[in-house]
Amino acid sequence: MNHFVKTTVVSALAFMAGFAYAADTTVQQVEIFFGTVPSSTDAAQMATVPVPSAANRSGAKAALAAAGPAPALSSLQISNVGSSNVGWESIAAAQTTTVYDHGGAQLRVVTDEFGYGNVPVARYNGSVLPTSANYLTQTICWNGSAYVLPRSAGQTVVGFRKYWNLDGKQNGSFSYQNTSTNSPWNTLSDSISIL
Repeated sequence: MNHFVKTTVVSALAFMAGFAYAADTTVQQVEIFFGTVPSSTDAAQMATVPVPSAANRSGAKAALAAAGPAPALSSLQISNVGSSNVGWESIAAAQTTTVYDHGGAQLRVVTDEFGYGNVPVARYNGSVLPTSANYLTQTICWNGSAYVLPRSAGQTVVGFRKYWNLDGKQNGSFSYQNTSTNSPWNTLSDSISIL
């Protein structure tokens, strides 16, 4: 088999694998705010998808792939922390500690990643969280002029927003990392100290 045919076959398989992965992660597309449908105020707070910047915290990358099959993981960021006592707090790119003292029965963290990763690992105070802690995954899409969620017909999936359940935990460090599904197979990470 000549080099051209091998490259074409490998590219086609990678393309199909990217779509299969995207299909698997969009199965549970519903909006949840602490287990219920968000109010209009909550939805407005959470609907903003931050655009990664060059000022991302240590370990995060800034390049984006707005189109194409299974783009490599290019940016990963903790974007929101929420709790029963405070509600949702947006986390800036260079922020390393929450501004508010989160507490109460419920504690949640939202991560946004651009590109496709397949080895997600979340930790709280150094301990690996079970995969069930990721209770919701939404697709981040490009509609031609802005990043939006959830996905509508005709929009290109460019990343994923993941919601993490840390109920019962307080005053600690949350970290999240993922490894790119394809070349360059890089691992990106982000962390935040939750007051």
